[in-house]
Amino acid sequence: MKKLLLIFITGLVFIALGFWGWNEGNTWGYRKALPRSAEEINELALQPGFIPDYSYFLKAKIKEKEFLKYVEKYDLKPFPENTERPEEYKFWFGTEDIEKSWWTPSPHSVGSYIKRDDSMFMCAKYENGYIYFKAIRS
Repeated sequence: MKKLLLIFITGLVFIALGFWGWNEGNTWGYRKALPRSAEEINELALQPGFIPDYSYFLKAKIKEKEFLKYVEKYDLKPFPENTERPEEYKFWFGTEDIEKSWWTPSPHSVGSYIKRDDSMFMCAKYENGYIYFKAIRS
């Protein structure tokens, strides 16, 4: 009976470890980059099939100094406040491409950070104790 119980417990341990490993492997790197103290984490990833394009949205409660470390990790730079095309900003933090009640960034650029290259775009802002992060690969 003890041997059967030991086998059963060992099996449960392997199942738990397997699930933990699978879950870790399926967690986006942007979420993994959050500090351990992050709370109220919400995320959404949209991938249109097999191509590597995606849109990723993340909101989490963190401290401002943790936010600054986060944007530094991804080499995001402050949004240029004197931009000639402020209408572009709506695309960056607008709600037209995500209909989730938790995605509530304000429509202004104060406190925002961005990074763009040929196929990747990232933006982040800190408001009311939350990070709002968006990444688009196309």
